[in-house]
Amino acid sequence: EVELVMGIDTLKMAELPLGSVLDTAQLPTCILLGMHTFQVSKFKMSINDLWAPPVVGWGSNAINDMLSNGTEAVANMYKQAILEAVTGLTQGVKDINGQTNGGIREGLNDLLMNLTQEECDGLHNSNTPSSDLSSFVDFRDLVLISEEAIKIGASGDEPYGNLIAMAKNFLKDRYLVFENGILSINSEIAAYTKNQSGLPGTLIFTKDQLPNNEEDFWENFEQDTMDHNMTDDLWEEWQEYIQDQNSFEVLEIRFSNLDTIQHVDLLEAQDGPFMLYNSLSIGTKTRPLTMEAHFILNPDPVDEEGAKKEENDNLRQQQQTLTRYLQDKVSGKNEVTLRLELEEALLQTAIFAKLQVDDFMNMPLDDLTSAQCWMSMIPSSLDDDGGLNAALYDFVISFQSIRLKIDCISCESQQLIDFSQIISSPEGIELTSAIANDLIDSLETTLKGEAVQSSINRMINDSPYLCPSHQLYDPS
Repeated sequence: EVELVMGIDTLKMAELPLGSVLDTAQLPTCILLGMHTFQVSKFKMSINDLWAPPVVGWGSNAINDMLSNGTEAVANMYKQAILEAVTGLTQGVKDINGQTNGGIREGLNDLLMNLTQEECDGLHNSNTPSSDLSSFVDFRDLVLISEEAIKIGASGDEPYGNLIAMAKNFLKDRYLVFENGILSINSEIAAYTKNQSGLPGTLIFTKDQLPNNEEDFWENFEQDTMDHNMTDDLWEEWQEYIQDQNSFEVLEIRFSNLDTIQHVDLLEAQDGPFMLYNSLSIGTKTRPLTMEAHFILNPDPVDEEGAKKEENDNLRQQQQTLTRYLQDKVSGKNEVTLRLELEEALLQTAIFAKLQVDDFMNMPLDDLTSAQCWMSMIPSSLDDDGGLNAALYDFVISFQSIRLKIDCISCESQQLIDFSQIISSPEGIELTSAIANDLIDSLETTLKGEAVQSSINRMINDSPYLCPSHQLYDPS
């Protein structure tokens, strides 16, 4: 029976530099440094009985019996003394002052204390000029084991430890191997989703489970109205008006066939020291990746009499225009399911980034989840020679087929019924696929354009002022 008392100093743990825990050889020591208390409070081993083993193999049964009887007699004679000795060994012996000394428990505590006093390799200082390529993290050495890193031109010396490479290989061996032609991660996804929804590969979020984004919505809406010089009174009237309309209500959001992943590349280092490739292929022809929204659309009728009485009220005119638009397009109460199906969806991109080694290794663990702190490791967006320090490359989104379906569960609007039939027809499927592909092409062009790169450069330049642990951090 063993009891451990462990107290973690979260502040001390959060301050540990990332580099101190990346090497599995010193990981336990560094973790123990973040412990406030770690000791064995109870170590108890009890023995109910003790018996002598039988003696065999002497060739004569008489000799075997004689020796067995002898060992049994010795065991019976010293049984009590042996049991007391074992108890003393595990629990220690009390002195005249009632203090327990010695024993396995005290020995383990001495060992743990010695471990917590060992030094953990702390801050990293490469003393390498920032213009030298070796001052940046080589992703090949970071995410690959030594043998694989050497094959594609890296040093293979594990300059950033081996934890990330080992963890990556563990995940690949656990989740990204094929079993009977199916990636093993799909079995894990099927089990998790079945536990959530009762259906393998499906996640269901009902109205009560959906996140409440009402405050965010109204905050953004208020900012938009402020941009158009809407007064506080008018803003409050607008908010009350839209809320009273109750024209749109989401009942359920559903994601299906999530357990159809065909291929995954995550943080794959291939070409050069600063490039990481990522890709995901999901959905098949028989089981396309599906997203569904079940909602009610119920625009209220326009108060024409009220509109005439307040035709000079600009706010009222805006409200009536909105309601008329909804009523012209969709009238009555309509319960609808909107479904988007994607066959053989592919998403891939390559991330190019130069992270400064010293900043990376010295990053406090508390900053691991901060995007601003990660970006602050990247130096000024442009090198002296005009080269980029961070960029997105090879961005691709593609589908073998994309289908948009609208199912009228209960529709009073004939326009909506007609539209759902058009969308579900072969011509409608072909049209929506063409529109979707055009939108995807436009998105890819935008992401590869100068505007996105300028936004990346601006975020990198601003990031040191937004990272709490950075010396340039500005809380204002």
